[in-house]
Amino acid sequence: MLGVGDVSPIEQFCNMTYTPATPEELAFLGTMQYVNLTAGDIAYYRFGNHSLGNPALVMVPGFGSTMSSWPLRMLETLAETQEVVIMDNVGQGFSTVRWGNGSAGGYV
Repeated sequence: MLGVGDVSPIEQFCNMTYTPATPEELAFLGTMQYVNLTAGDIAYYRFGNHSLGNPALVMVPGFGSTMSSWPLRMLETLAETQEVVIMDNVGQGFSTVRWGNGSAGGYV
């Protein structure tokens, strides 16, 4: 229950202030991994509680955004009950892009 002066759950996760995370705060993410595709290398983190048998939650950032946009507190909360995968799209954030002939087939 919320008390006077407490923030609602949505306000805990959604705010417009930015403070860079410390290495200690990022430790729960583990090591960044990569999937090598024709279009480029996809950077991702895979973390959380997989022992409960719940399906993994794959979080794909919107256009022009990166996995760094996800609030850490929200990710930690989600990871308590399921495995979570966050990623950067091709050519965004820590992912790379290999420019080919420009056809859409190269991105599959």
